[in-house]
Amino acid sequence: MSGTGLLVTAVLVTVVPVLIYLWILWRVDRYEKEPVTLLAVALAGGAVVAPLLTALAQSVLGIPTSIFPALFQIYPFAHPNLAGAVVEELAKGAVILTVYVLVPHEFDNTLDGVVYGATVGAGFALAESVVYLSDLASLAAAANLEAGFFGAILVSGLTHCVFGAIFGAALGYVREASPSGGARWWIPIAGLAAAALYHAGYVAVGAAGLAGVGGLTGLLLGVGRRLADVGGLVLVGVIVAWAWSRERGVLRWALATEAPEVIAPDELEALAQGRMTGDPRLREALAELAFAKWRLARGFGTQEGVTRQRERVRQVRLAQGGSRG
Repeated sequence: MSGTGLLVTAVLVTVVPVLIYLWILWRVDRYEKEPVTLLAVALAGGAVVAPLLTALAQSVLGIPTSIFPALFQIYPFAHPNLAGAVVEELAKGAVILTVYVLVPHEFDNTLDGVVYGATVGAGFALAESVVYLSDLASLAAAANLEAGFFGAILVSGLTHCVFGAIFGAALGYVREASPSGGARWWIPIAGLAAAALYHAGYVAVGAAGLAGVGGLTGLLLGVGRRLADVGGLVLVGVIVAWAWSRERGVLRWALATEAPEVIAPDELEALAQGRMTGDPRLREALAELAFAKWRLARGFGTQEGVTRQRERVRQVRLAQGGSRG
């Protein structure tokens, strides 16, 4: 492979998939966009802190390194590393939990958990791709670097987003349902266990599927491999759809008392249904006002925050040439 070809490959393998993951996450967060700076911190935590924790734990425990794309854990030149998969999820979970603890005013519901958890996963996938590049020449010969290979890399990275999203969603749900979290401590533990088992199962099923098993067993392994690829994405999609319905409920509850001074009833319905047109700054300001009131009611927001967001709505309307306040 030429120097130019290696550079192009490096960009494709490391940068493009992560950009795709982040674009998807940005689109998923419909109403209350997370601060770019916090997403960058979560991405960096997944790309730097989680791999370092993984490498340290695996070294101490005597577990072979697992920091390379999950795709390669099922190929003959790399024995399936189930213990390594579990350690990876514990390391990513530590980063996600840190974000949860440090920014409760942002990481405050299920959808936020999906976004931050998947962002940490995207960072981890980025780190694995960088490690992959250090041995690109030998791996390229095995994989042939065809379009399907890059598609497999993309799916492999998406699984890290899914694993992180499962644990993040569990944490977000706890804060959404019970801000103190005391009575629901078992939910994040179950979420982390589910992510670890899913990761280990993903690796195990993929490896077994390449073992040359025939007959019904081989067929079932093939089906299991396909389900492992898409099942997590479907699960996260269901969680996101459910979280959207919860957020629509928050919008209706919080902004109903603001009508008609701040928002007209028809605007509220359009906003809740995702059909509100016009200045995107107004849609964002109204949504932020709703969630500021929701956080205040849940005990981890302030009246000052609500007043600030209400003033922001007023300022946006004035800039448009009209006001309801």
